[in-house]
Amino acid sequence: NHVDWPRFTERLQLRSPNPPQIYTPSTIDHQVIRIQESIAQAMDDSTSSKHSTYSKPELPPYIKEELVKKRNLRKQWQLTRAPTVKRQYNHQTRLVKSLLESHSADEWDQYLTSIHTEDNSLYKLNRQLLKDKTHNQPLQGPNQMMYTSADKVEIFADSLQAQFTPHPSTDSREHTERVKNFLNTYLRQTVTPPPVTFSPDQVADTIHSLKPRKAPGLDKLSNSALKHLPINMLETITDLFNGIM
Repeated sequence: NHVDWPRFTERLQLRSPNPPQIYTPSTIDHQVIRIQESIAQAMDDSTSSKHSTYSKPELPPYIKEELVKKRNLRKQWQLTRAPTVKRQYNHQTRLVKSLLESHSADEWDQYLTSIHTEDNSLYKLNRQLLKDKTHNQPLQGPNQMMYTSADKVEIFADSLQAQFTPHPSTDSREHTERVKNFLNTYLRQTVTPPPVTFSPDQVADTIHSLKPRKAPGLDKLSNSALKHLPINMLETITDLFNGIM
């Protein structure tokens, strides 16, 4: 499915629910449902079906038949756990694997015989085969560049050892007493924490840090949809958070 994100944002600009006058548990639950329904409705209005033009090559009928036999044996073994069925299933699995490998090799041979010098097919294949693979970058060691995995492990080990080595303790009694007095004075103070409030910018930054491909939760709202919320919806969500606090 294809989502028209500008249309999604425009729809929500016209559909953002107003915050309640007083925040109570019931009004908070009601506001959450209204926000969820508004976003879901905007998603439905902005989503269209997109059919792929790619079609996976069909397998030969004889391989399909063997695949069906394999699936049936697997279901039978899952139900019975019989050793004889397990042996039949393993044999069928090896047979299907062999048939698929042979079919793949035959397709590769047919592809090679179809290549000609008149078109770009030979050039494309040659470029694909000779293309350099991505190599792991070296790390700078104490005296030289490190290329092997073993040398890189040693670099990481030395770095972690240096980071987690405790600082040498001081034998100065005066310094120790000064630190203790400072901590005792600070801990005896009564500090009233400031009220916790959120801003639309904080909500937007948190949403921006979400992984776009993470699966949605029970509300079925994807992180991609949250990243396209308009400012008025962000303000509504911010008011809800502040009302909860």
